[in-house]
Amino acid sequence: MAHFRHMLMIAAIALIAIACTRGTPKESVAYVRTMLSEDLRKSFFKQSANEDLTETSRNKFLEAATAESVGSGFVVFGHDHDEIRMFITNKHVIEGGDRPLISFDDGHTLHVAQILYADPSYDLAVLTLKLYDQTHKGFGIAEKYENTEEVSALGYPVAKRKGTFQTTKGNISDPCIKQSDLAPEDKESAGGDACWIKHTASFDPGSSGGPLLTKSQKVAGVNTAFLPDKNSVFLAIPATAVNRALEHAEETLEHRSDPEWLRNGLKSTCRKFMDEIASSEQNYRFLHETISNALVAEYGHQALEFVMNSVSFWNGRIVSSAFHDSPIRALRGAILQTIASFIKVHDGPLNDERCQHLNANDDITKPGGTVRIAINLQDKTKLELTWTFEEGTWRLRDFNKM
Repeated sequence: MAHFRHMLMIAAIALIAIACTRGTPKESVAYVRTMLSEDLRKSFFKQSANEDLTETSRNKFLEAATAESVGSGFVVFGHDHDEIRMFITNKHVIEGGDRPLISFDDGHTLHVAQILYADPSYDLAVLTLKLYDQTHKGFGIAEKYENTEEVSALGYPVAKRKGTFQTTKGNISDPCIKQSDLAPEDKESAGGDACWIKHTASFDPGSSGGPLLTKSQKVAGVNTAFLPDKNSVFLAIPATAVNRALEHAEETLEHRSDPEWLRNGLKSTCRKFMDEIASSEQNYRFLHETISNALVAEYGHQALEFVMNSVSFWNGRIVSSAFHDSPIRALRGAILQTIASFIKVHDGPLNDERCQHLNANDDITKPGGTVRIAINLQDKTKLELTWTFEEGTWRLRDFNKM
């Protein structure tokens, strides 16, 4: 009997040790800060000094140049690559930036993360960072969760420009509320089968990107929004979408030096871009995703001036309003309108144009490099699109008439 009790004590000590090494939930949740990329900051500061702009526009550029995006995120368990850890947050938290800063202790220790994959459908981003400390074990992804199930929202709501850890409890009130039920008129949804978890675990600005955990400490979803016209209605991106984003991130990590994989992905993105840019019912979300921050910094304001000078009064008002809501988004839209106008003037692409004409002099595997594709238009003009691979996808870096 004494021997048996001794064995139980050893087992209990082992369980305690395992629990300690896994850490508390707080230790796998982090505060995320992102500044604009250097190119965008310089461009916006330059435009804020432009005397030809209205005072409101100059202030908007200055505000955008100095703005800091903040949010939350968490380490994922079971997706380690040596010391490289996978980290999930909302895409809007890192949008416009290139060096997200991660802190697990309210800002005292900062880790510089790399953006591995940004989901073009849901508001999700997968980052990588090196963590030598085994405290941050991370969370597994839930295989299932039920209506009325108790959940907890973890994150760092912002107070006085600094996040302080918070956890709140609530229940799932709808495990899959459809996009059509939230905003029937939204043409930028994540697709016909898109849905979100509706729940009552409240979270404040700054906690978006944090995990929504089940009682077993598994991730049911990623907190992303709340409904302003409803009390205690909060939305999380479901675990299925998180798993898909992680699969894409793993694929990117494995193949980003594979010429054939990169070439096939580039041709596919280019073909979809050409189809959508010429469509009367454009997929705005996808098209905006294709415009790189570098192109916005270099050409965005020029494109905005072109659009403002060439559209009708009412459309000009819409463009102006979009600019004051989100300069980066409006500048991306202006670049897309500029390209669409050029293609339309030249009667559109040839019917058999399939983005096959990659420039043989460009190294498709070069990190941060560019690849040019010549597009044949109907009037025998050629449009050269220059692409760069970033955040797990191909983005437009430049465009020129040939």
